[in-house]
Amino acid sequence: MNFELCLNCISEEYLTNALMITALHDVDSIELCSDMDAGGLTPSAQMIRIARDILGHYNGLMVMMRSRPGNFVYTNKEVDNLIEQIEIAADNGADGIVFGCLDDNMNINTDQLNRITAVADKHYMDTTFHMAFDCISNKNNAIRVLKDCEIDRILTAGQPWGITIPWNERILNLSKTIELTDDKIEIVIGCGINEEKINLIGKNLNYDFLAVHAYSSTLLQGKPDNEKIKKMIQTAHSFRV
Repeated sequence: MNFELCLNCISEEYLTNALMITALHDVDSIELCSDMDAGGLTPSAQMIRIARDILGHYNGLMVMMRSRPGNFVYTNKEVDNLIEQIEIAADNGADGIVFGCLDDNMNINTDQLNRITAVADKHYMDTTFHMAFDCISNKNNAIRVLKDCEIDRILTAGQPWGITIPWNERILNLSKTIELTDDKIEIVIGCGINEEKINLIGKNLNYDFLAVHAYSSTLLQGKPDNEKIKKMIQTAHSFRV
């Protein structure tokens, strides 16, 4: 099981200190965001460049592409802006992007999906369809669309967007999602991930392409904590197939 660390770009000093901690451990990927209070938005070019400079040749810097809080139904003009942000992220060293795009019926907006992935592919960037996936009721069709578009990863909580359900139900939902991927897409599990939940996931989901995504549980007094991160990485990696 891989481990992805979500980092909030609060300030240059905060980000620098956080990245120096992650450099001590075998973090498989980093999701760079701004404004986590709004659910995570696109970080500035400066923050992406700082991360790239500190991480050097590390290949796992994923950048959130979300220009505003709220839903994931975007106008074409908003997607034009998103594509500009992807170009900026690529120019500043991002290895991948994290994004979502839905239509009015809460299905994937395939036209926008194709536009976004075309730009990512041009720059050889990995693609993660983020938790907008949890807004979609027809997971079968959604995964078919994402496979056809060769999306690399899906970030999901295994529960409907904005609704908290018991972990046993989340595990069941995640198992169904994994079954639909046909080993074509990595499933990245987020929301409430800590060492205990990593153990639960590892013991109940047997899948080669699995990762966990942690944010708040890695913090101590609002800052990424070395020991917490180290323990969660070790636990996740203990379940590697």
